[in-house]
Amino acid sequence: MQDLDARRIAGLLEAPGCHRRLVVDAASLNLPVLVDLLDCPRSRISPHATRRGQRFEHNVLDNAMAELVPLARTHLGMDITEVRQADLDKSQLRTQHPNLGKDAIRKMRLDETRHHVQAMLDNDRQALNLIRHPLIAFPVAGVTANLEPDVLAYASGRGRTLTPVEVKSFPLQHKTYADPNKVGAAARQVAVYIVALRQLVQECGADPDRVSDDTLLVLTSGFSIRPDASLVNIAEHVGHLERALNNYPRIGDILGDLPTLISLPAPPPPDASKSDKEDAKAQTKEAIAALPMRYGDGCASCPMLAFCTSEAQKTDAVAQLGTNAANTCGDVMTISATFDLIAGRRRPATGAERAVAHDFNRAAQALTLAGIPLEH
Repeated sequence: MQDLDARRIAGLLEAPGCHRRLVVDAASLNLPVLVDLLDCPRSRISPHATRRGQRFEHNVLDNAMAELVPLARTHLGMDITEVRQADLDKSQLRTQHPNLGKDAIRKMRLDETRHHVQAMLDNDRQALNLIRHPLIAFPVAGVTANLEPDVLAYASGRGRTLTPVEVKSFPLQHKTYADPNKVGAAARQVAVYIVALRQLVQECGADPDRVSDDTLLVLTSGFSIRPDASLVNIAEHVGHLERALNNYPRIGDILGDLPTLISLPAPPPPDASKSDKEDAKAQTKEAIAALPMRYGDGCASCPMLAFCTSEAQKTDAVAQLGTNAANTCGDVMTISATFDLIAGRRRPATGAERAVAHDFNRAAQALTLAGIPLEH
């Protein structure tokens, strides 16, 4: 099992409607173990990039968040004359409370986060301005995910709003440009924090709108490790995520609808024989293949991409041509069937087939009128 985190929940925005990914996530399956059993290549992040990211986050958040405070003042309009902050990072609390176990530390972090958020909502003059690594319990599909934003900022001078702060180590160039794909991924991740925070705020008896639709995205200034920041509005991502979560079934309902023959094997131990490892892989592939998928453009970020791509190719699925093609063809699921309809080798028998034949014939006529030759 692998606990749900913000990145994994954000995957709902990247592969909406995929029942296969829905089951894998709702069942909290361990993705790294699963992709190994499916013979999918793992995404490789260089150790240098990992160390650089860790170094940058420590640079921003260590030393009483000295690097973050001026950025919060500038971008959040925070009138911080006396910085009040708390560090709820688990390593910090373990140092302070060495006799407490893992579960007790987690409960302390959850309780402290709620206590400080309540003080912010009550407009307490002694409320904190910044909380490092708060912990928020967020139920998804009957499973509770413990979410850990980098920082939660309380901007009393900006409508008394709570704003999540996310630290990423990719560059902000000339204070205006950053890689849009990376910004989008960060925005989807923070959208999860905002939805969870709003639920917490509502539980505390306050208006969920006290949580801002903006996030302060802290990036490197160019290719240095000096921080810069930009305020990013992610209301659209938040709206999409809320709609996705409203339609997200409970894990019990999902698993109850699955055929009883579908079962995943226990991961083989490192010293297992080659035969046992191959048997585990074969059983895993059979179980995952039995789950219906919705293959499309958003699958590019899914760890199971290689397995699903191979399956789409073997079944001649239209979806391998992209989401737009799949949506256009509807219930006409294969490329060969589509071309047979277009070329007149197959008579349309259903409404979907008639629609595909009609739309493609109109497109062919338009190309002919434009003087563009068609190849059959």
